[in-house]
Amino acid sequence: MRSRRRELADRRLALVRRSGAQRSELAAAVAPFHRPLALADSVVGIVRRVRRYRALFSVAAAVLVAVGPLRARRWIRGGAAIAPLAIGAYSVWKRSGPPSDPGA
Repeated sequence: MRSRRRELADRRLALVRRSGAQRSELAAAVAPFHRPLALADSVVGIVRRVRRYRALFSVAAAVLVAVGPLRARRWIRGGAAIAPLAIGAYSVWKRSGPPSDPGA
């Protein structure tokens, strides 16, 4: 019984080492594709977002056309300065939960 356990432990150790080597080989073989696949993943994410919020993106495109690219660029710069504050305020508001009812 002891020799069977030892044999299984040795076999398990060999399999673990072999799988580690295979994992390393696979990582090395796939490494050249990491950046292109990451780019494709981000593009797919953008496409999904656009499809989900199609109306919002349509309105944004119409506003961009109406106000012109230079004015839109100024608005975007201003929004980029304010966005972190708005996001932080929203997260604080979200964590605080619903307002408590003093009369209850």
